[in-house]
Amino acid sequence: MASNFLDYDKDVTLVQRICSAMRKMIRENFYEVGSKLPNEIELAKTFKVSRGTMRAALQILEQSGIIVKRRGIGTFVAKEPMLINNLSMNFGITQVIESIGAKAGTDYMKVYTAPLTDPKIGERLELPADATLLIIERVRTADGKKVAFTQDIFGLDTFYRLTEADSLSELEEYLAKSESLYTYLRARLDKPIHHAISYILPIKCDEPRITELLGISENSVLLEIEQVDYMTDGEPIWMAREYHLPDVFTFSVYRMM
Repeated sequence: MASNFLDYDKDVTLVQRICSAMRKMIRENFYEVGSKLPNEIELAKTFKVSRGTMRAALQILEQSGIIVKRRGIGTFVAKEPMLINNLSMNFGITQVIESIGAKAGTDYMKVYTAPLTDPKIGERLELPADATLLIIERVRTADGKKVAFTQDIFGLDTFYRLTEADSLSELEEYLAKSESLYTYLRARLDKPIHHAISYILPIKCDEPRITELLGISENSVLLEIEQVDYMTDGEPIWMAREYHLPDVFTFSVYRMM
């Protein structure tokens, strides 16, 4: 039965695939919220993997607040999992929200083009000084509650070259229906997204437009993540700037030794 939830993707590690499968099984009530999970040995047999692989997946799920270990009793599906974004695994806010069973949504979206004026963006995306940017701005929600303001920034020529999109309205229509930019890109790119480099910083937000969109007071503390995603050949695809409400999101990093 577990094999029905385990997707094959050569660009994703087995541990990450098991984590994704476990999340799906919880979302679809194969493992109900609050229920006790089979032990590590039984789960390893279910997924046909080694105990070490299963243990690594369970550690990530525990760090992500998806499951809870109770010493001497067992491991349980968390009753109220937090929105924890594991920075070791490269996926978007949509996947983070859905991983806890919440419905991902968009309260505000704007897709537009603008000239490159920020040298840091040009440097990170390796763009010429006269480049035109494609910018996607959204306020993301979890079960209708605002949780983050995001900006996804592409070189416009790079976006059209890599995705072969017919128009920006096509992109906007897709995001309005399906939410996930990652899903859109993975379906269109010839080469897979290989890795990302993220920078995270707590800030006092002094941009009135962002605070107004999120419905918070000026100079509220937000968690800012700046991330650049790269293809297998090292070409930067796009740069994301995300502003997360700190009382909603927690971030974790899983380190392999």
